[in-house]
Amino acid sequence: MKIKAEQKGFIEIRCIFLPVISYMALHIAISKIFYWGLPNEVEFVCGEIATCILTPFVVLWYNKLTKNKAPVLPDKATLTAPITMEDSAVCEKAMAKHKINPESVKIFARLTILSIFLAVSSAFTTIYFNWSENEIKLSFISFLCIVLAAPISEELIYRGFVLYRSKNFYGPFIAIAISSVMFAIAHSGVLSTFVSLFAGFVFCMICLKYNSVATSIYVHSIANLLSFSKSIYNLPLFVYILCFI
Repeated sequence: MKIKAEQKGFIEIRCIFLPVISYMALHIAISKIFYWGLPNEVEFVCGEIATCILTPFVVLWYNKLTKNKAPVLPDKATLTAPITMEDSAVCEKAMAKHKINPESVKIFARLTILSIFLAVSSAFTTIYFNWSENEIKLSFISFLCIVLAAPISEELIYRGFVLYRSKNFYGPFIAIAISSVMFAIAHSGVLSTFVSLFAGFVFCMICLKYNSVATSIYVHSIANLLSFSKSIYNLPLFVYILCFI
């Protein structure tokens, strides 16, 4: 049975955009509450507090959305049955997954280098175009938000949810565009929007390549950690060129 265009459009909005809009509305509301309630607090810090508060709920929501059915427990006859060659091969294969293999190390190294590239790109863009953002207050709450809370919540929403849901409706190319644009819109400021659009595209490609949102969370977190350190903004020009290469 074919779905009408109007009904399909409503389903797409409900499945893709409505949860993200709800998250952004909650984020703004919590930020404003802290901004009005705390003395001498800038709006950026209140936004960090809101991100830290919402992250556990995003993790629980995403886990509930993607959790699998509970495995069926084996009966007594299965447990007491003799072990065959096939069972032994399956056990060895399962144990091999937990061993560190060279391919996993290569993937980890690639993702780390990609994180450095994103951080250096952001720093170089800031210096070259003389763009400046609001001054970041270096505090524990800032570290918790920028390095941990924001990468986890944003990747679960914009990659783990929006990207994969949009992919089912529109295909991978349009899904990447939707996820990247929504991720950029969520970041205010010229520099943040410009860099976030490019970073969102990279995060989408990582998710689709490795079929895991954990990889984009790692890259996002390390890139934010390097940017948070501020030392990367004082590198000589030849170091930026070397990092790009």
